[in-house]
Amino acid sequence: MMMDDETLQMYVEEAAEHLGDIENDLLAIEQAGADIDVELVNKVFRAAHSIKGGAGFLGLTKIKDLGHKIENILDMVRNRELVPEPEVVNIVLLAFDKLRDLITNVAESNEAYIDDHVAALTAAASANLKGEEKASVDRRVEIRDGKGRLVFEVAEFDLLQNKKGGKNLYLLEFDLIHDVQRKNKTVFDILKGMDSTGVILDLKVDFEAIGTLEDDEFSNRIPFFVLFGSIVEDDIMPALLDLGSEFITTLNIDLPSRQPAPAVDFARELLNQTPQTPDEDRTDTLISELFSGESLASALNPPPPVSAPAAVSNPAPQPEPQPLADDDASRKADPRAAKSPITQPDSLRVHVSLLEDLMNLAGELVLSRNQLMQAISSNAIHQIEVAGQRIDLVTSELQETIMLTRMQTVGNIFNKFPRVVRDLARNLGKEIDLQLEGNDVELDKTIIEGLGDPLTHLVRNSADHGIEMPDVRVAAGKPAMGTIVLKAYHEAGQVIIEIVDDGGGLNSDKIVAKALSRGLISPDQAKSMSDKEKANLIFLPGLSTAEQVTDVSGRGVGMDVVKSNLDQLGGQVDIETERGKGTTIRIKLPLTLAIIPSLLVSVGQERYAIPQVNVDELLRIPVAQITERVELVGDAEVLLLRGELIPLLYLSNVLGLDESSCEASKMVGEILRGEKSLGEVQEAGCTLADVNLVVVSAGQFRYGLVVDQLHDSVEIVVKPLGRHFKDCQGYAGATIMGDGHVALILDVAGLGRLGDLSLSIAREKQQVTKEAEAGSGQDKLSLFVFRNTPQEYCAVPLDLVARVELIDAAEIEEVGGRRVIKYRGGTLPVFSLDQATNVNMLDVSGEVIVIVFLMAGHEIGLLAKPPVDAIEAQVAIDSFTLKQPGISGSAVIGDNTTLIVDIYELIQSVQPDWFAVRGSIEIADDAGEVGVPHLLLVEDSDFFRNQVKKFIEDDGYSIDVAEDGVVAWNMLNADPGRYDLVVTDIEMPNMDGFELSRRIRQDQRFSLVPIIALTSLAGDEDVARGKAAGIDDYQVKLDKERLLQSIYDWLKRYAS
Repeated sequence: MMMDDETLQMYVEEAAEHLGDIENDLLAIEQAGADIDVELVNKVFRAAHSIKGGAGFLGLTKIKDLGHKIENILDMVRNRELVPEPEVVNIVLLAFDKLRDLITNVAESNEAYIDDHVAALTAAASANLKGEEKASVDRRVEIRDGKGRLVFEVAEFDLLQNKKGGKNLYLLEFDLIHDVQRKNKTVFDILKGMDSTGVILDLKVDFEAIGTLEDDEFSNRIPFFVLFGSIVEDDIMPALLDLGSEFITTLNIDLPSRQPAPAVDFARELLNQTPQTPDEDRTDTLISELFSGESLASALNPPPPVSAPAAVSNPAPQPEPQPLADDDASRKADPRAAKSPITQPDSLRVHVSLLEDLMNLAGELVLSRNQLMQAISSNAIHQIEVAGQRIDLVTSELQETIMLTRMQTVGNIFNKFPRVVRDLARNLGKEIDLQLEGNDVELDKTIIEGLGDPLTHLVRNSADHGIEMPDVRVAAGKPAMGTIVLKAYHEAGQVIIEIVDDGGGLNSDKIVAKALSRGLISPDQAKSMSDKEKANLIFLPGLSTAEQVTDVSGRGVGMDVVKSNLDQLGGQVDIETERGKGTTIRIKLPLTLAIIPSLLVSVGQERYAIPQVNVDELLRIPVAQITERVELVGDAEVLLLRGELIPLLYLSNVLGLDESSCEASKMVGEILRGEKSLGEVQEAGCTLADVNLVVVSAGQFRYGLVVDQLHDSVEIVVKPLGRHFKDCQGYAGATIMGDGHVALILDVAGLGRLGDLSLSIAREKQQVTKEAEAGSGQDKLSLFVFRNTPQEYCAVPLDLVARVELIDAAEIEEVGGRRVIKYRGGTLPVFSLDQATNVNMLDVSGEVIVIVFLMAGHEIGLLAKPPVDAIEAQVAIDSFTLKQPGISGSAVIGDNTTLIVDIYELIQSVQPDWFAVRGSIEIADDAGEVGVPHLLLVEDSDFFRNQVKKFIEDDGYSIDVAEDGVVAWNMLNADPGRYDLVVTDIEMPNMDGFELSRRIRQDQRFSLVPIIALTSLAGDEDVARGKAAGIDDYQVKLDKERLLQSIYDWLKRYAS
């Protein structure tokens, strides 16, 4: 019987839900082995049972038959008659794979080929049975109704299993009209009720009993037979099932008695014998193709109860268990299966609360529309504006809520990987532990569907290429079992997915050699590449580092496809690797593809959209600063941005747009090459405007995109491009703007390829610049610059600034002899430099800047005058000429002498009661004598070295100094027991802080000595690198209070 589409779709959705966690549950059962978790086995059994039951009612015979065979295995496992060894679980996993395929292609399921799976399951069930019991698997018992018609034909083994549990056997005859429809029930309601009191062995709808229009008698019943086993007595059954006693037949079938062996002894016996399993090679073939396109398997035929004596048929002797047929054989036997497409689900489950929110917002939208129509009819301009704002607000909320209906958790993809990794580990002879994190992170349904294949390829590569063989790992001092971590998390409005393994890492030199041999890069490019860029070459077509080609990987036709697929999803992929330590593959994905926030730009009369996920920052370079901030490197124009060289790409050039002789793309190049001066350009009648550019990134690749104008950021609806645009690399899609015009969406990575950007020369120059800066003796500082008076420039370290507020001087109150302002529901004390230092008096009138600092657990504000700026510059600091209390020195910044403010000393002078006195620490030396802790400070800058040394000494410690890592290492070696803690800078000549920390940690003499890194720049990547090198803590150079507290805490741990 095949029901209507709605009922069938409901069954398919419910079956898919049951199959959701099956793989992970079976792997957990396999892991437990003979220590069987009955509840977990019951969970998997119930899933198979529910799928079988629905299939029987719907006439899906192949699904029912396969589900029934799976049930038999699980029933034996939960009764401790069968130990779930890997071979047994493997057969069940493959059977569930087939079951999933059948349900996916449910319309063709009854024509599918499932004989191999049925044979394998039967062999697994009977392999450990003894003589008579093994024969019962193939003997069939006919069960007939009161009229002698055959209703069910059941394996004797199933009846023995039912009898063994002490259950009575019943043949139940429901009527779909009287017992189901007229009682406002569904068949599924009845089956679920029966599941709680017994076991459904088989079921079916008997349409033959209805007859035809030509028959003399027409039945008004549609019989629905169920073969049911239960411990409930027959006198209670009618009330329990709400079924007349005349429709309940108790079956008494004579079966050979069966005395099962004690569970513990049987399990021990099973573990000690060689299991009869399908041929390994054939089984592995099925493993390698987990999802075939075959149609659904036939369902169970439940055995009907008999009123006449049951006839037992004796079939031919059972053959030896046959191996599972490979996929090719299956397809030959079932040609329809090979052609049947896998249907995509056309429904989506949505939480009720979301639907309620949508209804409420729809109501709000109707009210807003009515308000707008009324305002238009009365020509009330103000009311029209109000209604427009309300519609804008409601529409935005409606959009966000609708997008939430499409969101699905990444766990839908992640949950399949334990099975994938387990099968790969078995095939490759490796031990791999897969750890999943962030299963609840949500992504758009479209991205989830497109992410499966790329993620599968990356995980398989980590298992195949990344994790070493157990003996290789042990020889390298690693545990035999490798670890792969698959995690997802939110970051900056995107979803980040990482695949991290602790394997051997990528061999960057080998990748470069392969790329050179295939002509994918030039020797000059290879020389200038960083290790990270070398690793990312793996995404080039045809590149693989596998020693040999396997069925898993090694052909070099995968990673480029992965990158291409992720590009289509608006994602970026990046690799970080360390030889011998492991590899991290990081994927950045947008939350949704349907509506994306974008920046609008224009060139000439054309408008374009750049996805904000690719936008790093916006810059406008004044005409007068072009020669200072833009340089020529070879033939390429590059922007000098905070010490980094960014190549420039003119959008008009790369897209081939019409341009005049006065275009910036022509003029800037002529000025930089010295062909024309700025004055000559203007004399020629060209008005050169400020240069507008967007700094964009695609993975690790950054460049500046020069445009004519920068417009607003808007949310755009992405429309696909037509066939005539398919070969255009620079475009990712299109959108329709509010005025009806079309704006093309730019593909940042594609534009970079079109522009043929080469950074090899830029990198070489940047390296030379860095080396020159390292030897200049100047300090690279991130500073917040402000003014105390119009002619008095001051600066504080940017890392110490919590917030900056602009207020009116009238907001400053004088209370109890101190200045305060109302701030975030409380009171913020404020002060000016002239209160604590010998500087000019601040003019407290008009607009005033409040620079907020967090010091000693309190917030305090420093008053200043605008304008302000945040800079990162290489400066030489004079520690003598203008030094005074609260001022640590001065520097020339932008042609202005600027005071470097010691904010800690200033605040200590105006709020001395904030700073608690730390206790003293004494540490025993090698001779057992207790004394003051001795510290080693490693800092190449004279200014910072003197500053930090002074306030460490003022706190009561003894300290020695070294100007770089080499000097520090020599001092440590000369007197190994002298130093109790090391404070080191990171960026130093000769030997940097990372290398020094690494050497200290690798030497047993210093393995317990705490290391504090002292830096003015500490990004997440630097911190992670420092932790790997052995650095215990990171502190900002001039944050005196936190540094001293960190020194105290680490010395206290070291002393204990």
